[in-house]
Amino acid sequence: MADSPQSKVLQLIAATFQLPLASLSRQSSRENIAAWDSFASLHLASEIEAAFEVAFTVDEISELKSVEAILSMLKAKGAQ
Repeated sequence: MADSPQSKVLQLIAATFQLPLASLSRQSSRENIAAWDSFASLHLASEIEAAFEVAFTVDEISELKSVEAILSMLKAKGAQ
């Protein structure tokens, strides 16, 4: 069975920010992950684009501030 979008996003965040997967949830965001700064957001966006075969605009990347926001954006783009 394929990983759910949430599972894939959490795995990407864990790898990008070098965090334990178990420490992440749908509530994880720039507010509670110290390493999630603007530069890291670009790196994370690139990883998400590759994993889900989507493309984000600069404005969309600036909105990727939480797991919830990422999942919402992916859903809007039809990514699974």
